[in-house]
Amino acid sequence: MGILDKAQEHYQEILKRDPNPIEIPEWGGTYYVRPQISVKNKMEIQAKLTGNQMDEGLALTLIYYLLDGSGEPCFKKADRITLMRSVDPDVMIRVAGEIADMQPKAEDIAGN
Repeated sequence: MGILDKAQEHYQEILKRDPNPIEIPEWGGTYYVRPQISVKNKMEIQAKLTGNQMDEGLALTLIYYLLDGSGEPCFKKADRITLMRSVDPDVMIRVAGEIADMQPKAEDIAGN
């Protein structure tokens, strides 16, 4: 097995992990956070958050990470504008921050 195969196998193992629960009382209770997303989606979020489009970065964080109780995405990318214009920004900021806190830290990754 080559290194690419091992890298892909590792990623698939991460994707098989159970999503982490997250409480959002303003939206009716418990939702779930994916254990990982693609590097393309992570970089898209990062570009928005570090650029002058933080509102879109927050919306994309919710779109890519947040799942309902059935494991289905809570939002579609088409919901991006509605999230940015019609959802409480304080809740979005808090939830996106909690999602960020659930992501592995460099020291956690080094310990793998």
